[in-house]
Amino acid sequence: ADGISAFLKVIQDIEKDVGKPVDILVNNLGIFHSQAFEDVSDDKWLEYYETNTMSGVRLSRHFLPKMLERNEFGRILFVSSEGALKPLPNMIPYCLSKTSQLSLSRGLA
Repeated sequence: ADGISAFLKVIQDIEKDVGKPVDILVNNLGIFHSQAFEDVSDDKWLEYYETNTMSGVRLSRHFLPKMLERNEFGRILFVSSEGALKPLPNMIPYCLSKTSQLSLSRGLA
């Protein structure tokens, strides 16, 4: 969450310099590792969720109200993975986080 706060500060400075708000948000952050399901620690599960899902939640939650308020062009895109629909046995935490990201994008649509 601290990284998002710092990122948003930079974006606000850019918006001020450019004189125009963000109208397209591309959520493309993702991490993955190939690891057996039984070897993935709780901390690693949380890292996947925080990085792959919550980054998009936080950014969308920040930008969506501003886009709706302007009532002009605005788009939020999520770059997910085939793993969201066809999970791979050695990448279950990644695939689960991408499935939640897909659900988020469909919910916001």
